[in-house]
Amino acid sequence: MVEEAQTEVMMNRLIPLMLLIWLLPGCSNHSFEVIKKFPVENSIGPVKTIEYDVVNYPIWEIAEIGDFYLLSLFSDTGFGFAVTDKSFNQISRLCRLGNGPGEFLSTEFRGLISVSEDTLKFYVHDLLKGRRCIAAVCLKSGKSKITETDSFAPWTRAYYPLGNGKYLISNNNNRYYLTDNSGNKTYFEGWGDDINEAVENQEWYIPDIQSTETFNSDSSRLLINDRNSPALWVHSTDGTLVKNVYIGKGPEDLDRDTYRGGHLGASYLGDDSIVTMYVESDDMGETDSSWLLIFDKDLNPKARLSLQGENKGFTLNRKTGILLMLGYDYEEIRVYDLSEWL
Repeated sequence: MVEEAQTEVMMNRLIPLMLLIWLLPGCSNHSFEVIKKFPVENSIGPVKTIEYDVVNYPIWEIAEIGDFYLLSLFSDTGFGFAVTDKSFNQISRLCRLGNGPGEFLSTEFRGLISVSEDTLKFYVHDLLKGRRCIAAVCLKSGKSKITETDSFAPWTRAYYPLGNGKYLISNNNNRYYLTDNSGNKTYFEGWGDDINEAVENQEWYIPDIQSTETFNSDSSRLLINDRNSPALWVHSTDGTLVKNVYIGKGPEDLDRDTYRGGHLGASYLGDDSIVTMYVESDDMGETDSSWLLIFDKDLNPKARLSLQGENKGFTLNRKTGILLMLGYDYEEIRVYDLSEWL
């Protein structure tokens, strides 16, 4: 369920006096912290760049898996994914888009299962059809096989079997909860407050928080980040809140109807560290600048590293500390070394 690279630098000392952090009461039944400053604030440059054919591979997400890349493709290619070697020689294109038998209306990479000399397996979700599949690719012949394993309500934002008949789910109203085969429901701490079912169950409802999530290596923790604001949550997968932080501004300073400031992009949850991309927007909503924010596993801040260019997402190899960054305004992959921080 958890990919080797994601999306998604060990520092043995923190400098508390360099932090300006306020502990504030939340609007729900938990507290949060607003982080104004990081112990280390610096810039970081790529150690190298990787050129690729952006016409043949219009990619919006990349995962480095052993000696291969798994590329999430834009829909105009007609496929959800491509698998290539490290020189971008194509091995396979798979998950054909369409409404026919075996086709996908949408594709989302939801975690690596396994990779061997012969076969790559990973989870893929079709949000619009409401199904969870295993995609298997033969790395020698390029042939692929898709096997549906689960079905769920269309527009279910998160659906993860946790084993022993338990599931982690977030529906279209974007509230995370645990359920089981008997239908019992337990909301993650802070996500079940002030529910208005009459409104939130409507198809037109758009929640203020537009989140994505990622797991650590053993799926014992979940990192949730908001694409609409600078907010992060770490939970144990039993639903317990470990910590909730905001970067720069707290929720009482965010007017969700007019806010055009910082928000969070791709994130990585390691066993000892967290990396997320912070994007600052101007008054028109255009990207102004971006940073990599680095925390320990409990969301205590470690470093803020400024980036060049208009960046859209990254993948991070937890073994090597190598981060691959994709951008909107450059046609290359920028490679960063974060090994000193993990």
